[in-house]
Amino acid sequence: MSDVLSPQIGDAFVLCGGSGSGKGTIVAEAMPLLEAQHPDMYLSRSYTTRERRPDEPEDAYRFVSLEHFERALDEGRLLEWTCFNGTYYGTPCPVSGKIPFIEIEVSGASEAMKSPLLRRVHCAFILPLNPLEQVVQLLARRDMMNRAKKVDRFATFVTRELAAIEDLNAHVIVNDEVSRATTRLINWVNGDRTQDERLEEVIAKHRKYAPKLLELMQELYPTQA
Repeated sequence: MSDVLSPQIGDAFVLCGGSGSGKGTIVAEAMPLLEAQHPDMYLSRSYTTRERRPDEPEDAYRFVSLEHFERALDEGRLLEWTCFNGTYYGTPCPVSGKIPFIEIEVSGASEAMKSPLLRRVHCAFILPLNPLEQVVQLLARRDMMNRAKKVDRFATFVTRELAAIEDLNAHVIVNDEVSRATTRLINWVNGDRTQDERLEEVIAKHRKYAPKLLELMQELYPTQA
């Protein structure tokens, strides 16, 4: 992946991070500003076969039937797809002549970045200041997952996603506060690849304390609950 001073047609921007990292909130803050700065940029909405939740924005996903999803898959209109707890998710192919901004889970980011349909891909990873903040946000989030499933999601972060920072050659955005993280994201899209001076310390905290937090969570919320 090569850096550019500003987004260009043919580029794709991928933002990933573990569940509870705050990436959705940051994207919601950043996109109106990015779209104003770059009229060719748009937020790519993922397909999902699940029902929209009562408190969920109508445009959070493209809510489609299983038949619609399978047709899109058969016709090659998805960059990547996955099935989680019986629900299918997929990232649509980019709009011609536009610059997609893709908010996605880490495993999906890895698959999307391999796609020949994306000419030049820039990847950023949202990382909270410490793993305790991530756990608090994950457990407090209002969604359909019970506590045991949220423990499973944090386990995925600890065992696989944290290591993906290097595998994806990702630019890490430390989420210590939403407005600051939003500014860092916008600056990254516009070509600023300066890493946070605290980055090594933040990653070290996650590597040291996240496994310990996971062990505690697994005791408090066993899988069979």
